[in-house]
Formats: sequence, C-alpha cells, structure tokens
Amino acid sequence: MSTFKNEEGFTFIEILVSMVLLSVLGITIWAGLINSQGLIRKIISEASMSAKILQLDNFLRQNANKVKIPFWEGKIKTERGESSLAIPYLNAEYEDMLIFKISRDMLLIGSTKTGQFNAFGPFNNIRFQLWEGDGENPLGVKLSISSGKKGNDQVIIYARFGGNPL
Repeated sequence: MSTFKNEEGFTFIEILVSMVLLSVLGITIWAGLINSQGLIRKIISEASMSAKILQLDNFLRQNANKVKIPFWEGKIKTERGESSLAIPYLNAEYEDMLIFKISRDMLLIGSTKTGQFNAFGPFNNIRFQLWEGDGENPLGVKLSISSGKKGNDQVIIYARFGGNPL
C-alpha cells in the first residue's frame, strides 16, 4: 500500500475556477472583435461615400467651368423639369447644354451635344439649383446631397461657371 505524503497539483475547484475565468476573458475578447468588425465596415462605407462625393465634386466643377455665358446675355433661359436642369452655353455654345438629371437615387450629369451622362451615387436626397448672385446671370450651380441613411449628413457643393468673376 502506498501513501502520498506530499500531494501536489490542483484541486477540481481550482481548475473549474480557472476555466470560468478563461471563458469570461475569451467572451470579452470575442465581443470586442465583433464590435471592431462593425466599426471597420462603417469606416469603409463612409470612406467609399467620401470618395464618391469627391469624384462628383471634381466632375461638377470641371463641367460647370465649361459653361461660359456671354456677358451681353440677359437672364439665361434654363430648362427645368421635375427632376432635371439644363443650362445653355456649355463650351460657349448656346445649343450645347449642361444637363443634370435625377434617376432614382443617382445623379446624372451630361451634355446635349455628346448625349453621354456620368452617374454618381447612390444618394438619399439630391437637389440642384442655379447659384444666383446679385446680377442677372447665375454664378454657377448649387448641389445639395445627403449620403447617409438618416439624411442628416448633407453636403453642399457650389460650382462656379467659367468666365464669371466673383
């Protein structure tokens, strides 16, 4: 018969307590990882929307700069529809018009001469209008868009027509 005078090791209770502590630690780490994944998705989504808005801003300013209204013209005649706006004198030609259209949640910007449109979006709320100063002729275009789901993150872009001093 053998007897152990010096028993070394952990009791069942000690092992159980250590397993519970490791489980709590593991669950805490797991919850942190899940929250960080959601945050990463949100950051990527907002960065993507910011890139879309910057592309729109660049394209809008380049094309608005091509609208050259003669100084002798009185108030120019724009064509407005329910969800469209056409501005003459694109590339200093009366027949060529800079056109803005809304199709569902996309903004289309193009020209009557080429018939090609560039699409930007999707955006929740799109509004455009002439940016009018004190004089007869408009200074440019004012574009207001909301990109978020709640619509509370409105971005306003002013694009000046070419040849118009401020």
